[in-house]
Amino acid sequence: MNRFVVSDPARCIGCGACRVTCSEAHRKRALRPASRISLVKTREVSAAVTCHQCEGAPCLAVCPVDAIKRTEEAIVVNEQTCIGCKLCAVVCPFGAIHPSGTSTAGVAGISYPTPTQPRGTSPLLAWSIGVYTCAVKCDLCSTLGSVRCV
Repeated sequence: MNRFVVSDPARCIGCGACRVTCSEAHRKRALRPASRISLVKTREVSAAVTCHQCEGAPCLAVCPVDAIKRTEEAIVVNEQTCIGCKLCAVVCPFGAIHPSGTSTAGVAGISYPTPTQPRGTSPLLAWSIGVYTCAVKCDLCSTLGSVRCV
């Protein structure tokens, strides 16, 4: 039986506090500061979307460099191994994996004009010169000791 975080749409007000907490907790551990939670909002309801830690884990099966591994606590992405191919995000049935990019523009005094994408461009299709992309997903705070967003 797998564990995962479930959001109750009837109680979620869409404030994003769970995303901020997630982002800050991972940043303090020198991991990507991107939130591992997606927030879906409609006019009537809002809910957080997290990884369901699938038994069959299609993301784990499709990763070409084995950057996604199953640990005792959760399925985790090794940020140093990930090549940013986005295949895991494409096959995720819950839309719980998304790319996180870090711009290298301006590093060591080198300035690269970083192109921007039109607002409607999906993060899965967007790319920019000089931006290293890595997959991020809910890891149940396995590197942090306890789940922080709840």
